[in-house]
Amino acid sequence: MKKAVKGPWVWSDPTHRRTVLHSIKKSHLDQILGALAKNQGKGLSNAELDSALGASSQWVIHWKLTELLALGLIEYTVEPFGEPGRYTITPLGVTVLPEVS
Repeated sequence: MKKAVKGPWVWSDPTHRRTVLHSIKKSHLDQILGALAKNQGKGLSNAELDSALGASSQWVIHWKLTELLALGLIEYTVEPFGEPGRYTITPLGVTVLPEVS
């Protein structure tokens, strides 16, 4: 039996879990998770994430980041002394990434 992935919500229902993971893949959120997984130690700033994804719209990336934050798959850290904030992948995001890639 597969262990349920736990985040802000517990996905004990396999059907609900598959639905959420399918939505992540369909929305191409796995691209952001993949980029953050490659930079696990340091994370990526907004500008670095734009560059890594080759995105043409910062609004689209912002929307996708908001979804991933709400699911608990990534986190945002504010850096002191004027450095840019950084997004990092959470352990839950690392667990989910192979299933949505």
